[in-house]
Amino acid sequence: MSQDTQQQKQYKILVVGDSCFDIYVFGQCDRLSPEAPVPVFKENRRKSIPGMSLNVAESILNLGDEIDVITNDTKIKKIRFVDERSIQHILRVDEEATVDEISKEQIEKINPSLYDALVVSDYDKGFLSFLDAISICDKFINKNIPVFVDSKKTDLRCYNGVIIKINQHEKSRVKNMPQGSKLITTLGSQGAEYEGERFFPYETKVSDKHGHRDVCGAGDAFLAALVHRFLRNGKNIKEAIDFSNKCAAIVVGYFGTRSISVKDLKEEGIK
Repeated sequence: MSQDTQQQKQYKILVVGDSCFDIYVFGQCDRLSPEAPVPVFKENRRKSIPGMSLNVAESILNLGDEIDVITNDTKIKKIRFVDERSIQHILRVDEEATVDEISKEQIEKINPSLYDALVVSDYDKGFLSFLDAISICDKFINKNIPVFVDSKKTDLRCYNGVIIKINQHEKSRVKNMPQGSKLITTLGSQGAEYEGERFFPYETKVSDKHGHRDVCGAGDAFLAALVHRFLRNGKNIKEAIDFSNKCAAIVVGYFGTRSISVKDLKEEGIK
């Protein structure tokens, strides 16, 4: 099989985790309230974008892989009020409805043999308990299928033997680390770190064009790019991290929650 043919293989990935709607309310503030020293916001338009695990899934799909998603039906809402002229956030309101835990039936129906990888996007909102995480991951680990995790849990022992992406702040809050896992730490504008090796940040054309940085969705893009590239490059994790760094940097160059796409990579000249 030629390298070109191998690169065109479409992998199938299962994404499991909490999801939300990122709602952007655009408007303007022209005066202060006579009732209190706060600005009066006048709404002009709003935009709703699927977030969390759904944003991860969207990026994986955009990069050319197949996906299945298991997530909560009742969505959390993150409502951001944005000044339309300056594109500055004024206020964020979180409407965190009770998230139903994944059912035992849903876990039992998962067939790892259908997938090339599992991605767990665990925002720790209640969809995946500690034991749920173990049950799902073990299904794949036992069949030697790679598992990628991004989790906000402070006890990560439910993710033994996987590839974990975690940011620096989340890592500082972890009370119990997993065993036998590969740990990738993202460092924001400083890039990423893996096994003592630094992966330096990527300077994009997008950032120069738009002149601002918005970290919303950067971690989701990194995770999606990581699994995509890992499967396509012969499981070279370091090269996959370098690629993921670039994808996250591109997303940061745009306003709001956003997924990565093949078009973005072409515009940046990234192969």
